[in-house]
Amino acid sequence: MKIFDMHIHGKNTPQDPEALISAWREAGVFGGCVFSAPPKEQQISSGYLGGGSTYEERIAEVRSWTRGYEDRIFPVMWIHPYEENIIENVRRAVKDGVVAFKMSCTNYYIYEERPMAVLREIAKLGVPVIFHTGILWDGKVSSNYNRPLNFEALLDIEGIRFSMGHCSWPWIDECIALYGKFLNALTKGKRVEMFFDITPGTPEIYRRELLTKLYTVGYNMGDNIMFGTDSRADAWRPEWASNWLKIDGEILDDLGISLEYREKLYSKNLMRFLGKGGEGATIEAPVPDNSHIWTAVNPEVKTIIEKWYNKLGIPSIYNAEFKRALEEINISDAINIETYDKTSENGKRNFLSYLFLCEGLEEKYKAKGIPEKILLDTLSDIPVWCATWSYIKGGLYLGELSWLARHLGMKLFRLGRLQFCMADAEHDIPKYGVMCGDPVIEVHIPEGEKLDLAACEESVNAAREFFKTYFPEYDYKCFTCHSWLLDDTLKNYLPENSGIVRFGDMFDKVENEQSDAILKYLFRWDTTSLTLKYATPTSSLGEKVKKAHLGGVKFYETLGVIER
Repeated sequence: MKIFDMHIHGKNTPQDPEALISAWREAGVFGGCVFSAPPKEQQISSGYLGGGSTYEERIAEVRSWTRGYEDRIFPVMWIHPYEENIIENVRRAVKDGVVAFKMSCTNYYIYEERPMAVLREIAKLGVPVIFHTGILWDGKVSSNYNRPLNFEALLDIEGIRFSMGHCSWPWIDECIALYGKFLNALTKGKRVEMFFDITPGTPEIYRRELLTKLYTVGYNMGDNIMFGTDSRADAWRPEWASNWLKIDGEILDDLGISLEYREKLYSKNLMRFLGKGGEGATIEAPVPDNSHIWTAVNPEVKTIIEKWYNKLGIPSIYNAEFKRALEEINISDAINIETYDKTSENGKRNFLSYLFLCEGLEEKYKAKGIPEKILLDTLSDIPVWCATWSYIKGGLYLGELSWLARHLGMKLFRLGRLQFCMADAEHDIPKYGVMCGDPVIEVHIPEGEKLDLAACEESVNAAREFFKTYFPEYDYKCFTCHSWLLDDTLKNYLPENSGIVRFGDMFDKVENEQSDAILKYLFRWDTTSLTLKYATPTSSLGEKVKKAHLGGVKFYETLGVIER
């Protein structure tokens, strides 16, 4: 998905488009609009230093920023309606390649005769206007010029397209109401269109309120919202942009905003605004008393989640909670396992999200020709960890997100009794020529069945064939297993023919590490050495381990190797 920053200020400083693009690249941004420095009249009226710029200086500035990069850097000229020869200047600017105009009402109202005449000319030329709106930090009494309802006057300018910078913060409700009026006018045949520019201006604590209102008020807004940063072209800050993209992304995830509308927010709406193509807008009249008609949530997402809830055989005891969660929580089809917050403690949202992500994984399996049985066997860990964490939390909950991300990231596969994960070695193993970071295949042991030696050996053989067939490019060194099940201490508490003992003997054991991991697997998942005395054993091995551990016996996680 391409990301454009539609709100970048030039300062009439040396122009270096390559440096700007390099900074964009750090934040994952592809392109954007660069504004010229303000005109002289703007400087005088708003108290900027430097005296402002002439028409020639402004056009030279934006052309220097954009020349050779017309597909990604778009020139915008800042104008003042009371500058000399303004009508002629806007005509010349369009001929010189300017794609939009920037205006900031610092000492005039937009509905005055001269500004309206300028805007009529701009509308005839077919280019849009980017307005500053909302409070203006210029040290002057000027904010009242930028109240949203002043811009209602633009209803009388046929063909105008304009954006409201910063969504008019702190008057965002007024700005949204104004959009409703312009949307209504569109449905009545007027060619006037308003866009939202969500460039920060809203402090972070107001950001959620703004995006929630924009995307859930129910007015048809998704085709008219654009992203910007309010950065400088000569000092564009990747960390600033990345932070706002992260903040907005998390809010959009929580709102369930679809991939379709995110692509519009970050690129397609700007292209349409600038007259550079893009999809047409969907226009529906707002309904004042029942506004919740339009939605930016993909309705297919809930159907997909339900499909995987049933397909994975989630126990019916969770049905009621699942249905409530599905009704109350919106999941976006834009989420992906790579960027999902693995530390999230919103168990219900995690559960729904991971079920949705199963759909994309299924497509990847099909593309590689991996049998569906392997997919379903692999994903059977989701019900396991849902049950484990729901028991701990006392309600529907999915934990172990980093672990399950291996499944959904197509790194881990269940092949028969065992699981196998493509991973980087976490230890140096000199005996086998393995260095930390080398590719290996980790062996993991899912719960639910006895450790039958023949079944385990069959799994390892199946893994050799599986990775050779479906991932021939993965040149792994060996199989490794780092587990409490390989601890030779267990031989003191198990018979020689025990499945655990025989499984452990499949491996060449090369390293021990003292660990209480065994407690999590033999008792409740949240059991520790501090709570062990209160834990209830559910097996004879659990009884023996509890007594031994409380008596001071140390247990280990052991690293074992099976040759490739």
